[in-house]
Amino acid sequence: MMKNYSIVLLGGSNSVMVNGLQKGLRGENVKLTNLALGSSISLQNLYELKREKNQEFLQVADLIITESNINEIANHHGYSFVPLSIILASVHWLYEELYRLKKKVLILLLPYNPSLYQYATAIDNAHRSCANQYGFNCIDMQGHYIRENMFGFYGGFGAHQMARLMSCFGQNIVKSIHLFKSPKQKVSCNANPEFRILTPREMQTSAGGGGFSLIRLQNSVFCEEAYPLQKGIRLQFPKNCAGWTLLGIHAWNNERPKNQCSSYNVYSSIRVMTQNRQISKSSSLIRLFNTLNTPLLLDDKSFCAFDETNCCTEKSEAVILNPHSYTISYFNLIDFLLAKGGKWDYEIPFNCANIIVESEYDFDFLIPNVKAIKEIIEEYCVAMRLTKSPPPKEVIKETPPPS
Repeated sequence: MMKNYSIVLLGGSNSVMVNGLQKGLRGENVKLTNLALGSSISLQNLYELKREKNQEFLQVADLIITESNINEIANHHGYSFVPLSIILASVHWLYEELYRLKKKVLILLLPYNPSLYQYATAIDNAHRSCANQYGFNCIDMQGHYIRENMFGFYGGFGAHQMARLMSCFGQNIVKSIHLFKSPKQKVSCNANPEFRILTPREMQTSAGGGGFSLIRLQNSVFCEEAYPLQKGIRLQFPKNCAGWTLLGIHAWNNERPKNQCSSYNVYSSIRVMTQNRQISKSSSLIRLFNTLNTPLLLDDKSFCAFDETNCCTEKSEAVILNPHSYTISYFNLIDFLLAKGGKWDYEIPFNCANIIVESEYDFDFLIPNVKAIKEIIEEYCVAMRLTKSPPPKEVIKETPPPS
């Protein structure tokens, strides 16, 4: 009789794509809980681990899959400019929290040409280092593409991998789920901060705020409760948040864009203020977990408000401005991620070469045969005259004699 498995998937848009990785993971004997969210780094993966609504899925999971390296490379090098220190801390925090669950974990390092980005290898090596530290299974597509020199061909797909290939990848993972190893025993696990999720239900309106009402947001994938923060309304942080640091803001401005805009070109902003500092962060028309580039230490006077000036203090994930961009008059706040204490500073793994994942936890053999797929596509394109044929002498040289 076929064993049934429960899988939890954490990641970015490569894990959200309908016909990609998640499609391949949805086998007949698999119950998949997809907690992935586009445009976010590993801090969002950690956030999903701490949400009360996800605890039941996590407790019964046979395997937890996580991927975030592409988003971290993109968001550090020119998307929202998340500092490397925040990325490295988030990676280490995520894996310590995963280790505490005592579940089998599979890390996917997806390919995103590291030669184009200064700190890509350092970010990838942070994941590899944690795989070795905790005994987490790892499939390193990034390293495989480097060894097979695949970026010239597959690099054209950018940050989103070929959907059909990723679906096959997911199928390979499901077929081999019984092979994955459990984490190492007795690894030191006490460096993390304490994490806390604060919802608008725990806050109070002040300074001219009206009645407190929450709205329900839902589509075919997500369902969330949010507070529509508008002009003239403030939300006061509880007094017991003093001494905690604000790390991230979960928001969902849910409406259809108009004119020539995409969901990424329409946005609104939230301002969070303490007695001494303030930050302003934007969010576009998709559900987003917004990582703070400059974490904010809260005090007993801290509050948040709709920022009608839109003079943001830092860039945001998936907010892309162009001449057609416009702002909206509300900010749908879902909740905040806070942290207190623990270790925040981690060394940058500057090793110019890839850290090698221990052989026991190396599952690179599950990567589809990307070289063969490339050659099949190239051969088809030549036959269909979609690309130029190789020079005649090369064809003669490479064609075996008739048998």
